[in-house]
Amino acid sequence: MRLIGHSRRIMLAMCALAPSLFVAGCGPAQVGFTGISRASTGELIGVVQVCRSSVDEAVLRVSDGDTKIRWRHSGPVRDFSTWPLATGGNGWVRDGDPNLLREYRDFDLAAYAGNSATTLAVDFTQDSLANLAVGTVLYFYSPPGSNGYVTAHVSSLAEFRRIVCSK
Repeated sequence: MRLIGHSRRIMLAMCALAPSLFVAGCGPAQVGFTGISRASTGELIGVVQVCRSSVDEAVLRVSDGDTKIRWRHSGPVRDFSTWPLATGGNGWVRDGDPNLLREYRDFDLAAYAGNSATTLAVDFTQDSLANLAVGTVLYFYSPPGSNGYVTAHVSSLAEFRRIVCSK
């Protein structure tokens, strides 16, 4: 009987610790936010807002988790940056086939600084992009009062820049 009680206490202790381990995490620190926008030409635009530290690489993954396109920036991005996903630009150099944006349905875009820092990724589908208006940005964010729950938001670029790092 004593062993069952001891095992139960260990299990309860592990369950109590699990949320704090999840919050603390073992991965890279979140240093900003990533979004997806649409130019007046209809072209998809990557958006990065860095709140602290810097990033120098962005990665687009598809639903199977494979990295399909990588962009490297000419130097550290410490504030705000945008770039056309299909061609790169604004200091971002593309490595990968941009046609995959038509081949796959589910995507994940995030920016990194090696293994030490990352932005909160934006997950999107072809369907969510169909309704994305020019000059708006789709991003994930945990607004004040949301108890840490991250949800999708669409706003102007100016509002995105104003609110994501304000916490």
